[in-house]
This record gives sequence, structure tokens and C-alpha cells, in this order.
Amino acid sequence: NHTVDNNKMADSYIHQDEAEIIGSATSSMRAIQIPCCLCGTMIHPNAANQCGSCLAQQFDLKTILQRGPGGSDLIIHQCRQCRRYERSENVKQFADYQLESPELLALCLKRIPALQPGSHKQSGASQIDGMMQNRNAVESIHLADAMWVWTEPNSMRLKIRLTVRANVIESPRTVTVQQRVLVEFRVAFKQCPDCNREYTNRTWQAIVQVRQKRATSDAPRKGLIMLEMALAKNAHIRRHIIRMQT
Repeated sequence: NHTVDNNKMADSYIHQDEAEIIGSATSSMRAIQIPCCLCGTMIHPNAANQCGSCLAQQFDLKTILQRGPGGSDLIIHQCRQCRRYERSENVKQFADYQLESPELLALCLKRIPALQPGSHKQSGASQIDGMMQNRNAVESIHLADAMWVWTEPNSMRLKIRLTVRANVIESPRTVTVQQRVLVEFRVAFKQCPDCNREYTNRTWQAIVQVRQKRATSDAPRKGLIMLEMALAKNAHIRRHIIRMQT
């Protein structure tokens, strides 16, 4: 009987210790929650001591992502005739992309200056205008996800929903903010070089075939020799020859 009583007392002590541990853990979890400094919602501490809703209202990343080169709107060029999109403005290359395709999505993401590496270091003052009137500045913006948003095909608009993470400098700390932003592109017509050549006078693009009639198969190929001599004296014509076959 004494042994049974001792076991019961030991079990009661163990359950009491477990209750004290659970109670201390619960109190510690409650202790690390603090109210948001703006709305008072209980949150876990972070660098800004603000909840997600207040952070999203204070740091608006859409004004930065929606800004194109030189502060203009985001524009993507398309040829009116062949419906190809411009891949590079410097080289003037056009490619055929299907609407809402992954290739067109990648092309649009390359046209957003804020997502390009090193873009946040070029215009720090313009980034502050997109925030509230304070001393906050964006250190870097990283793309987490991107997806198409349906638009009317004749609206000349392309919409993309981006999920981005940004490191915002709030002196003396850095706050990481994640937002979902809707970015809109305006499609503008621009004639591609091929269509421009087709609709312009005094331009040509042809394949020339030169043949030599020989009496026998052993006769020398004088026609090819004369052609090579003519091309050697006219270097500017040689530049337009793509291939020669004999």
C-alpha cells in the first residue's frame, strides 16, 4: 500500500511540473507579443514594430514598380502589321510571342527598371517620392512570383500581378516588406525593320542565281572566276551577299 501511495504522489508531482512548464511557456509566448505602434493589433516584434496592414499602407511599392525608364509609364512596343513584340530597343529585334505566354511575361519583367539589378542605387530621390513624405528608401526589390491578369485583347493593355519583397531602410533599421502589386503595361505600335523595308520604296531583297553554260564538263569555270573578281573590286556589294554555292 505504501508503494502504491508513493507512485501516486510521484505522478501528481510530475503532472504538476508539466502544468507549470506549460503555463510558463504560454506566458512566455504571450510576453513576446507587442501591440502595433499604429493600430494596436497584437503582433510579434519586428524591426518596424508594425503589423502587416500598416506596413503595406506606409510602404507603397506600386509607385516604384509602375515607373518606367525616365519616370514614364511602362511601355512595350508591338508591330502593327506582323504583331511581333520588340525584344531589344538597341538592336531593334522583334519576336513573335503569344498573348499571356511565359516568354512574353519574361519580356515584360525585363522592362521594369525597379526589378533590374542595381536600379535602386541610380535614383534614390525618386524612390522616396513613391513612399510617404519621410526618410525611408528602398534598398533592394526581389521578385517572388508573377502571374498574368486577364485583359481585353483590344484594350492595348497588359497587366501582371507581382509578389515582391523589398528591404526598406527605416533608420536605423532595415524592414523587409512583402506586397502583391498590380503592374500595367501600355502596348504601343512601332514598325519593325522588316515591315518598314516592305512598305518603303527603293528597297530590295532578292536572291541572284548566276549560271554558266559549258560545252564539256572539263571546260574551266570562267563564270565563277569573273564573279569573284567583280566582287573583289566592289567590297560594298560583297557585304550584302549571304552565301555562295557552286
